[in-house]
Amino acid sequence: MMKQSLFFTLAFLISCREQQPQVPVDFSQEEVVIEEGMTPAVSSFNKRNRLPLINVLYLDAKRRDSRLAELDESIVDMAKVSADSLRDFRLYQDYNKRFYRSANDYLSKIQDTTARAVVRDVLQKSEVTFAKDMSVYNDAEKSIATLRTQLSDQHMMMQILVSESMIRAYQQNQPSLETLEALENEYRDLIAEAEAYSKYHKEN
Repeated sequence: MMKQSLFFTLAFLISCREQQPQVPVDFSQEEVVIEEGMTPAVSSFNKRNRLPLINVLYLDAKRRDSRLAELDESIVDMAKVSADSLRDFRLYQDYNKRFYRSANDYLSKIQDTTARAVVRDVLQKSEVTFAKDMSVYNDAEKSIATLRTQLSDQHMMMQILVSESMIRAYQQNQPSLETLEALENEYRDLIAEAEAYSKYHKEN
């Protein structure tokens, strides 16, 4: 089910990406706004290269697209929302587990076997009841963990596809082939001159 969801989402993102107009990115001039905590990027391509290029492109895309920026912020904020929402449940669960650990430790110190058996029975029934009560909560926590992974995957997919769309636009600004061909010819001319000069001195 998870793989099927990822497949349909991927298809949807690719479809949306192909419909969006491609805005060329000039790496030598375009200045990217870097989020707080990141190394500031300047217009120099070499300095910008300190960040992973997907980061640079994605940050630029967020600056251009307010909807993308809002969605990305909501996704990033989910880590804190999740931690806050699960805090009470985890504290409650931990508190109860600590009780049963300490109760069993105390139980092991009771010398009277009959009394120990009576208390063990009480503790076991209590722990089984608690485990049953918590089963629905544990299922919800497992589901949340799965959804957290799915959201993380979707976030990564979104970053890759958005930045790929931008690099594809940049790829349209191909460098001059004539410049390279002229450089090739210059090398050939110099090689020919050097060979001729060497040949002349060898023969004379």
